[in-house]
Amino acid sequence: MSAAWVESLRDVPEIGASPVALLGAVISGPPLAPYGLIRQARRTIFGGGTLYLEAMLCDSDLVDAVSKDGVELAHEFRAAAQLALRERVMAGQIPVTDLRAANRCDHFEMSPLLSLEEQLVWAYVSQPDPAPACDRLLSDCLLSIVREDRHHILDWAAGALRRLPDLVVNTQAAWLLSELCNTLHRETRKLAPPPTEQIEDGLLQEVLPLLPSALVGFYRDGTTLSIGPINRLRRTAFVVPGIALRPVTVTWTDTEPVDEPSGPDANSGPNQDEHSQHRRHELTVDVTGRVDLIPVGNSAVQLRNAAGAIVSLRSFQSGTTAPELIELDKSLDLLEDTWRNARSVTAVILRAVSPTTAIVRFIDAWAISGHLRFERSYLEETGISPWKLVGSEIDVRISSFERSYQRVLCRPAPPPPWSAGILVPGMEVEARFAGAVNFGFFVNVPTTEQGFEGPTIDGLVHNSQVPGFWPNSVSALQKGDTLQLKILNIDEERKRLSLGVVDDIAQRLAQFPEGTVFTGRVGKLMPYGVFIELFPGFTALLHNSEIAAERELVAGEELRVRVINVDEERSRVSLATEPRLPADSPFRQLTLKPRGDGAGPKAASISATRESPQPDAVAEFVRQKLRQIRKPMMLTSLASEVKIRFGEPLANDWLGYEAFKRMLLALVPEATVDKVPPGHVHPLSDHSSR
Repeated sequence: MSAAWVESLRDVPEIGASPVALLGAVISGPPLAPYGLIRQARRTIFGGGTLYLEAMLCDSDLVDAVSKDGVELAHEFRAAAQLALRERVMAGQIPVTDLRAANRCDHFEMSPLLSLEEQLVWAYVSQPDPAPACDRLLSDCLLSIVREDRHHILDWAAGALRRLPDLVVNTQAAWLLSELCNTLHRETRKLAPPPTEQIEDGLLQEVLPLLPSALVGFYRDGTTLSIGPINRLRRTAFVVPGIALRPVTVTWTDTEPVDEPSGPDANSGPNQDEHSQHRRHELTVDVTGRVDLIPVGNSAVQLRNAAGAIVSLRSFQSGTTAPELIELDKSLDLLEDTWRNARSVTAVILRAVSPTTAIVRFIDAWAISGHLRFERSYLEETGISPWKLVGSEIDVRISSFERSYQRVLCRPAPPPPWSAGILVPGMEVEARFAGAVNFGFFVNVPTTEQGFEGPTIDGLVHNSQVPGFWPNSVSALQKGDTLQLKILNIDEERKRLSLGVVDDIAQRLAQFPEGTVFTGRVGKLMPYGVFIELFPGFTALLHNSEIAAERELVAGEELRVRVINVDEERSRVSLATEPRLPADSPFRQLTLKPRGDGAGPKAASISATRESPQPDAVAEFVRQKLRQIRKPMMLTSLASEVKIRFGEPLANDWLGYEAFKRMLLALVPEATVDKVPPGHVHPLSDHSSR
């Protein structure tokens, strides 16, 4: 029955032998036609009172599937309907504007990728040459995959390339999408590559990092350059992108000068070198499964692949061996020595050929390739696969070496034994930032006097070992940034290295000797004074006795101050206003109060408190509190009660923590004297500036 529908689209000028066929033809753009589009097309073509046509369409064999979102037309019918519409539009039988009004999908809630496919189909139906528009749309799709790492687009592309007409996919962007899908294991239609001269270099450069690499061999005999698959003759390997089209550009210059031309166009030839009469040649060949012989002679040659990688070959005397073959033999000597002495060598993974096998190129022997074999236990333990390692470096151990066949088999090298080397606790080291985690950040630390040229181990700097005054921000650090750290602990058994930030507080305080005058910003307002930032993460105290009684201070304002005391042992700095308050001048005893009408950010100001509480009043208050509470009261809780009753000046005016404790024990010997945890500021203790 479906074949009859297709035949009706081809034979009947009105497109379709029935309204159902016509309705199906109009909605044949997207792979899933929304019900809103079906209704819109029906009303535009047939008018009102034709709702039954939708039911007939969904019940016919034109439809392969029905879901809550819409219907999917049979592939054969969809392709025939798109072709029939295109032929009628190109012949002028159907106005383009009317057809677009019937099947426009812009205002329906379709996914961006399905909308993109609908635009591609519309370009095919409505434009004589849809290739430029389709190439532009698919190029944007490719750039999203490459630049934004949106690989899920490939899942759509694999299906779309099968559904879209040939005129749509006969573009460079569609070909690259096909290469990406098949390379990254999304099987789809294999498209033929466009001619080499039609390939846009910029788009190809964007996509090539996601494509695998392949190897071709070349050989110079003093007359020609033979380039093609690697064999015993073409032993030197050259890396090219592993795609269906593998262009290699060969550039060389004649070793013998040519006759100098004469006439007005003597120096205008495209191949004429500006400073000599040696003619320059350039030729691009496709090395996919073929052998090319290029007459380069014994001159210098440059090979450039589609990714822009260049190999330069030196000229040589006739009758001698090409320099690259001499270098190749030296590389083979190096690999053979590495194999015999069971040493490791670094390689780059070029291409994964199976779940456990990859092709590699050796860093110190660029012209030689090898097969890398992974043990399944290694892959399961590390949680990686060869597909994810393409393009990365790996240390390998050569397991088989056959020089005559230039065949090298290798396996991942075992990791070196963990050793702290010359590192000892307390040692200051230069480390490189590796990455941040929630509880700190990791660094690489060299373990020998060779520095980062030698072996390194990973170490952790816990958040607790990063002081507030540290000038660096972990979020702003980049991988490889150098840091000065201190070794805290080395756990050989657990293979762990703990580090901390070097405490250079003394060096930084040395920049602010007594008498230094600077402008600081008022920070935290406290009952006994204000804190002013000396440098990031460190504040100094401006005590209330150094502030004039009538002076109003607000958090955030700038203030001219002088350093009057530096306690390096306790890391405390005391400040005074500049000019300093005379000794006999009234000063302010500080208390915090809200300022403003409550709108906007919270602010605070400082006001004067002239009267101090009397010791007898405090003692009587403590006695009353103790009578109200039958069990002994904790010292901290009672101190808080005293502060609430008599105000903030209690802490630094006339009664400190030790004096209060002695007074309490004299009144109530059985009172519990609790210990303040380290780092906790007691309600009645002096506040630290650090």
